[in-house]
Amino acid sequence: MPVNVELDETGEHIIIGADWRFKELCKSIPGATYDAKTQLWRVPTSWSSCLALRSTFRDDLVLGENITAWATNERSTRIDPSNILRELEQLPEGEGDDDLFPHQRAGVKFLSTAKRALLADEPGLGKTAQAIRAIKKLQDDGEDVFPALIVCPNTLKKNWKREFEKWWPGVKVQVISGTAVQRRKQFEEENVDVYVVNWESLRSLSRLAPYGAVALARCPECKGHDARVTTGRCEVHERELNQIDFKAVVADEIHRSKDPKSKQTRALWAASGDAKIRFALTGTPIANN
Repeated sequence: MPVNVELDETGEHIIIGADWRFKELCKSIPGATYDAKTQLWRVPTSWSSCLALRSTFRDDLVLGENITAWATNERSTRIDPSNILRELEQLPEGEGDDDLFPHQRAGVKFLSTAKRALLADEPGLGKTAQAIRAIKKLQDDGEDVFPALIVCPNTLKKNWKREFEKWWPGVKVQVISGTAVQRRKQFEEENVDVYVVNWESLRSLSRLAPYGAVALARCPECKGHDARVTTGRCEVHERELNQIDFKAVVADEIHRSKDPKSKQTRALWAASGDAKIRFALTGTPIANN
């Protein structure tokens, strides 16, 4: 029996129509959830989802008209051009910003073309500058990039503010720090373009995204049955970061988020919302290598 896949009405999810014997295979696809009402599986619409579906179901996979059109456009406009740029170590003189090094100009071109990508240059090669200039280039090209979220180690928060002042003057950057009261006031600041938070504070500033069979702690207000789970401990309650519609998210030192089951990782997912621009930065993408 074939496995039929098609985009849903919103275009945000891929619907999987599969026989029950494919249950375990459907569960193995990252981001897959089961809708008991429609008795269908669904995964977020992304190129990685398409690759996972193809590698999982192989010849049993039957693509619908809409998902075929989406995947064809995605490959021609983003995937293939990005893969070509991924091999480019330097951008020739005259292309890109003159105040960047050739390898940085190539990185900016790659990030701004891919829009969702991992930049794994070695430490000291200016990944921060490349990410900032890539977001600026996307804005120059007509993309909506603000508000933006930067997640980084605590020791680098002020560094990100300085780098924005250097590479993109005029952008208002708000570093979130201090007590809960101070953080709340910082989120109430007006006309903020970029919010900078550290990894450790993510769980206190965002709800958690679900993952597989991992249960979320719910307070009674969120239909939980354990009265001991307070609002502060509730993992479903919306918090400050979930109330902002981020257009761009940069996760610096993304290797801190490599475990999909960790609360820190799932807080990042939830805080990112529907951001179309997502950059991951790290100089150590593979541990102990």
